[in-house]
Amino acid sequence: MANKKIKTADLLGDARLSKKPHRYSSKHVLFTIVFTLLLIVLTFIFSACGGKETIETDPSENVPPSYEETTSTTKRTQVKPTPTKAPTTSESTAKPDSTSTTNTTPTTSESTAASTTTAAATTAAPTPVPTPTPVPTPTPTPAPGHTVRVTIPEGFSMIQIIDRLAAAGVNSKEALLSSAINDDFSSFEVIRAAGMPAGRCWQLEGYLFPDTYEFYRNEDPKTVWSRFLRNFEAKTAALRPQLARFGWTMDNAVVFASLLEKEAGNPAEISTVSSVMHNRLNSGMRLDLDASILYVENFIKPNISGDINRYNSYYNTYKTPALPAGAISNPGLSALNASLNPASTDYYYFATDSQEPPVYYYSRTLEEHEALIQEKKIGRYAE
Repeated sequence: MANKKIKTADLLGDARLSKKPHRYSSKHVLFTIVFTLLLIVLTFIFSACGGKETIETDPSENVPPSYEETTSTTKRTQVKPTPTKAPTTSESTAKPDSTSTTNTTPTTSESTAASTTTAAATTAAPTPVPTPTPVPTPTPTPAPGHTVRVTIPEGFSMIQIIDRLAAAGVNSKEALLSSAINDDFSSFEVIRAAGMPAGRCWQLEGYLFPDTYEFYRNEDPKTVWSRFLRNFEAKTAALRPQLARFGWTMDNAVVFASLLEKEAGNPAEISTVSSVMHNRLNSGMRLDLDASILYVENFIKPNISGDINRYNSYYNTYKTPALPAGAISNPGLSALNASLNPASTDYYYFATDSQEPPVYYYSRTLEEHEALIQEKKIGRYAE
């Protein structure tokens, strides 16, 4: 029995010993399953890396537009793009082998990165053609020739200004003259203050400031005249405080300066001639200036219809005892300044010869004046 028990124990021991291999074999099986699943996953990833073998691609789909196509689409893109060549089947197959030369079983991270890179290269869309940025349309400016520059000299009459503007294409002579006569310019203080005295021919004469202007061709006539008037008001603003010294209005100064501008052709003589005119007016004498007669003959008569004889009495300084009814020219700043700042003399007469520039001769009395012009053969004594 003892032997039997021993044998039985031996048998039991053998049985227990025989069970251990079965317990370890279960772990082994589990390990084998996990390892197998890992291999399957790795195999799937590995096959994905080499999956290009089963994908038929058209290499031309991944080639971006050529340089010529790009430049024809937009003239601004002239950088030649680098073509992206789609890998061939053989290249796709060989790439995993070349990346696993040191490790025949790539890690999960390496395989995933390779898969992502290869998939992106396979499914990349064609390079888009750059869209040109729209350029805003600039505000149109007048083309060369649409504007004209016109210089108006000092002493021009309104009719002379109209002729020059019409010749430059600013507008027609008829339209400019009609506007000067009929349009309302009372919004300008100098015109409103001057009014339209009896016998005055042109309301704008004297206030068209001589300067260089730029106009549009066929510009509205009233706009043209308004430019002159605004310039006059701006340029003469500093002179207004001096008017009170003579008890003048701006209109008085303009009429006086328009006469002075025509009589004093030499700028060096303008303040002395101004003193002669002031001396005569202050003593109650007529001005007796030839320029006032010439204005009526040359500019009023040819441009006014109907009875014009009345203008002879209103403008002729051999007849009117003071200043004429209106200006006879458009004076510049030098004449306006000299009108308000005459030289201090006791001359009452002056005469000029026919030289260029003319020589001026001054006298204190009529007798001196007559003797001088006879001697110099000036005026009615000229040969």
